[in-house]
Amino acid sequence: MADMIELVIRVTEKERDQLKARAAARGFENVDDYLKTLIELDADESTLYDIRDGIKQGLREALRGEYLPLDSLWSDDDESIVRECVLNSN
Repeated sequence: MADMIELVIRVTEKERDQLKARAAARGFENVDDYLKTLIELDADESTLYDIRDGIKQGLREALRGEYLPLDSLWSDDDESIVRECVLNSN
C-alpha cells in the first residue's frame, strides 16, 4: 500500500455536516472513505457517460421505431429462457 499523506480541505461547518450525513446515508463509516470513493467514481466518469449515451441512443431509436424484435437479440441457449420469460410476462 502506498504511503498515506494528509490532505486538508476547507469547508464550512454546514458543509462538513452535510458530508458526514451523506457518507453515513450511503453506508460509509467516515467522510474519508466517502470522499475517496467519490474520487474513484469521478475517475470512472467516462464509463458513466458511455452508459448515458447508450441509453439516450436507445431511446431515440425506439421513439423513431428503430428496434429489433426481442427474440432476435439472443441466438444461443438463453433464447428459450428469454422466450419463456416473455411469454410468461404476457
